[in-house]
Amino acid sequence: MVCISTLLPIRDDRLHFIHKSVKDWLTNTSSYCQHDFIVDRKEGHEILFKLCTAELDNIKRKEYFDSQFNDTENYALQYGVQHMIEVDGLGKGTTTHNVDSLVRAYVTDLKLIYAKLCVNSAVPSTDLLSILKKVKPALLKDESRSLLNDLSNLLRKHSHLISSHSHILFQSLANEGSHELSSSATMILETELPNVSYLKYGHKEGQNGRVQARFYCSDTVACFDVSPEMDYMVCECRDGTIHLWSLQTGNKEWERPSLVKREFEDLVTEGGTTIYRGAYRRIKYNAMTLYRSVAFDPSGKRVLPGNLKSVYTLNGDCDELFPESGCTFAHCVFHENKGTILTDCCDDPMKIGLWSLEDGQQKWSMSTGEIISSFTISNDESLLAIADVTGSIHLFDLETWCEACLYREEHAPCVLMHLNPENDTLVCGYLPFKPDCFGHMFRWVYDEVAVFRFLPFRREDISILSSPAATLSPQKVDFNFMSWPIEPRSLTFKEVLILYYGIRKGVRNVFPSFLVGFYKKLRRETALISSPSFPYLVAINVCHRDEEHSDFSRKVIEVVLSREGNTIYSVTSDENSTFEVTVSRISNPDILVSKPAFTSSTLSLLPMKEGVLCLKDGIPELWDFDLIRCIRPLPKLSGAEKLSQVSQNLIACQRHKELEPLIATDECSVTDEVSGVDDSADSSESGDAISLDLSNVSMTPNLLMWMALETSQPLSVDVVDVCTGECVKSVEAWVEYHDKIQLVSCNSQNQLLVCNFDEIEDHVLNGEELKVSLRNNNSMTSCWERSSKRYDDCPFVPHFVFSPEEDLVITWHSLSAGFGLHILDMRCGKTVLTLLKHRIDIVDCKFVCDSESLISCNEDNFVRLWNVRSGDLLCLLDIEEVPFTLGACLGNDLVVVGLSGARLKFIHAVLPRVKDSEKKKGSITETK
Repeated sequence: MVCISTLLPIRDDRLHFIHKSVKDWLTNTSSYCQHDFIVDRKEGHEILFKLCTAELDNIKRKEYFDSQFNDTENYALQYGVQHMIEVDGLGKGTTTHNVDSLVRAYVTDLKLIYAKLCVNSAVPSTDLLSILKKVKPALLKDESRSLLNDLSNLLRKHSHLISSHSHILFQSLANEGSHELSSSATMILETELPNVSYLKYGHKEGQNGRVQARFYCSDTVACFDVSPEMDYMVCECRDGTIHLWSLQTGNKEWERPSLVKREFEDLVTEGGTTIYRGAYRRIKYNAMTLYRSVAFDPSGKRVLPGNLKSVYTLNGDCDELFPESGCTFAHCVFHENKGTILTDCCDDPMKIGLWSLEDGQQKWSMSTGEIISSFTISNDESLLAIADVTGSIHLFDLETWCEACLYREEHAPCVLMHLNPENDTLVCGYLPFKPDCFGHMFRWVYDEVAVFRFLPFRREDISILSSPAATLSPQKVDFNFMSWPIEPRSLTFKEVLILYYGIRKGVRNVFPSFLVGFYKKLRRETALISSPSFPYLVAINVCHRDEEHSDFSRKVIEVVLSREGNTIYSVTSDENSTFEVTVSRISNPDILVSKPAFTSSTLSLLPMKEGVLCLKDGIPELWDFDLIRCIRPLPKLSGAEKLSQVSQNLIACQRHKELEPLIATDECSVTDEVSGVDDSADSSESGDAISLDLSNVSMTPNLLMWMALETSQPLSVDVVDVCTGECVKSVEAWVEYHDKIQLVSCNSQNQLLVCNFDEIEDHVLNGEELKVSLRNNNSMTSCWERSSKRYDDCPFVPHFVFSPEEDLVITWHSLSAGFGLHILDMRCGKTVLTLLKHRIDIVDCKFVCDSESLISCNEDNFVRLWNVRSGDLLCLLDIEEVPFTLGACLGNDLVVVGLSGARLKFIHAVLPRVKDSEKKKGSITETK
């Protein structure tokens, strides 16, 4: 900005005063008498605001949405609104400016919000919050206030996406914004950003509301705390970092190193290790609990990073709070006014201490003689409860120093506890973690459950409960997961049940495989939740109501669309594997037909040209499109192990054939020509594609048959015309007798994609090897073969999809030990692209719209749209809960997501509306 004096330089795109005396000379007439050049602070802000508005108006006049700006534009975008707020009288209404018009022009304008996101993703939400806090509500019209709140909520909710993918702003507004915001965002996407792909809900009502905000960290979150004013959240992560977040904007304020070194434990679950490395705390050798190692001080202005000596301010500065204090901790407890802090002792696991938060000195300490597993203190500091690894729970009256053993369960330590505010009940948490046989890792034991135990007591009876024989009989509530409050509260049976049915439903829908973690109620309807198994925290609406008629004992396991895409068939299942088919029309999401539940072990549907092929218990039938009338049985498909669609009328039917033994004759004898076979080709187990070539070996047909009978078995796929019910051709391949066939797919070129697996003989670890190969019809050799191994308790569950042009194979839960989404070249089997390389939680993938667009979903609640030729991530959508399956078809932009409660979500995949040669940005992969 050329008119700004060189005395006020711009550094890092921001205006700075270079010296206090210069600042005083410019702004304070009394400091150095009268001067010819005096600039009042408010007047300075108004000058800068006018200069900024000129730049902002120029940006708005541009015909296209730019993401690159010069220094002057950068400054105006980042600080223009902040200068506006400081204009004299603007916030109080004593200015001549029309405040509402200014807010509409420079704060809520979507083009400027997008530009600000491209410069600094934290700016738009900061501007919105500043206006809401500093401008009198009466100065704004109702529509403007509503617009400010809607934008603030949406930017906070999607800050984790918008910070790296600015275009997601318009998708989020189109899907979840008010009518005005949704219409404006949709218009921008359709007319001004035709090169951008996006995912749009088909039925907007009821699609959002559970997730209020997500906070993604650099590693698994060990613990968190919320400031007294509930405006900030701080968390500590496994990688030794501490993060401060604004709960009002969703922005990360800073990231700093932890000041105390931690040791973190992993967790093994039923399906093997968790997706992310765990951040749990080991207690000796037989117990595991949660950290509580970072917290706000009573003022909420400082972060205690596991000690009282050095702390962090809200600005991220590291200050010495109590230089002489020796307090370091991994777990801490505050009483109500937070005047003191009760902590463990990092160098002595049998000791705890109470520390003053006024001078950092220790008020008292206690050593128990046993390793402590958990502890708590009453709000008035009169009662202390301690649990140890032997399974004992002791209660101390700190006024009389009387001790009582409230409860004991041998070798079952209590690892979480609270005293209720009335000081008459101790609430204890037990977690079913058990060390493995080597003692290196902990395992969640599924035949046991997490337990809340309630130990009611009377203070005057503490002296009576002085022996193990007099311990209490607790009330008990069993859960298959545990969400523990980070602050003491009255946990009655009623409240625990509310937690179970309220928080549980929200937690399990948002966090896949949630086992244990913390929560903090922010408001009546909102709780902030984390787990040491995940690298993020989520603010969840615990009062969110799903559809009243949803049956949450059922989940959608398969969704298929008719070839025209106007009819949807969803298959649901409950815990008893009772299947039910539901038919929906895209023009009307209401259920048209609900068939009686099929009590079958298998059920699948394949929409054909003439109707829908239904296979249950191995019995195939062709039904009409509404599943009301059976058109005809298809006996030629009976006994099929698997059906797959080849074309509109052709079905591939997988079977195993039994061969009758042949009588050895002179024509079926072994010759010396067999010795020319090199067996080493079959021993390859690398991830690279391999080819088997037996062209140099001379074999007669009888010799081949003899070898096949000795070492192989035929794998047959019959191709049946559904219209006539006749088998039109058969495709065969030879596989080894010992092969355990997991999956077979057939393409239109009479080739079979065969997947088999074997157990790995290992005396230490359980293992499994997967092999996938492409075989020509009637061939004893493979065109190519790939293999992969994994060593854990989770078996391979491979998935394979042919591209529409049959030049690519899409596979997941197969190669790289099950990690990643792999795009293979059909001709040679080599990997062309690997997407989601480090993810093992891929749920489903389908081609949509055209032969290049692939839709995928993960357990992390996100649906992603990919270009399989370039590997670009075109767009992604947070559906706010765990998906179970996807339905999509070529030539149609509709995507249907199957959810729990037998529910569906309808999404439209909107691809770029311009030619490739006209695109400036074809994907969000390449954007900030």
